[in-house]
Amino acid sequence: MNVLPGKRKKPLPGRAAGWADNLLFGLFTVMIFSVTANMVSRLVFHRPIIQSDEVSRYSFIWLCFIGSASALHGGEHIGVDLVVKRLPEKMGRSILALTNLAMAGLTALFACYGFAMALRALGQMSSVTPIPYGYVILIMPASFIAMSLIFLRNLTLLLRGPE
Repeated sequence: MNVLPGKRKKPLPGRAAGWADNLLFGLFTVMIFSVTANMVSRLVFHRPIIQSDEVSRYSFIWLCFIGSASALHGGEHIGVDLVVKRLPEKMGRSILALTNLAMAGLTALFACYGFAMALRALGQMSSVTPIPYGYVILIMPASFIAMSLIFLRNLTLLLRGPE
C-alpha cells in the first residue's frame, strides 16, 4: 500500500468498507428525507416538522466526521505535496513520516478533548428531540481516534520503506 501523496489507496478493507459506506449512505438518506419531509409539510400542510431540523443537523454532523475518517483512509483528502514531490524520495518520506506522527498526536489530542466535551454534554438534552447532546458529540472522539490510528498505520508503512 503506497502512502505517498498523489497515490490513491485501496478503500477500507473488506467489511469495514461496506459498513462505513452503508452508514454514510444511511445518514445521507436520513438527512435528505428529513429535510424533504419538512419542506413538504411546510408547503402543503402549513405545519413544519420541528424535529426535522435537529435530525438533519445531527445526521450531517455524523456524516462529516465519519466521511472525514473514511476519506483520510482512502487518501482522498486534499494535500499540498509540491515540495515533497521535488525532494529526494528518502527525504520526502522522512517529512511525510514526521507529518503523520504530528497529525497522529494532534488527532489523539482532539479525541481527548472531544471525549471530555461529550461527557460534559451527556446531561444536556437537545432542544427539540429527546436526545442527550453528548451522544451526538461522541462521534467526534470516535472519528479522531480512527484518524489517529490511520495516521499511525501510514507512519509504520512509511518507516518500513518502499514495497
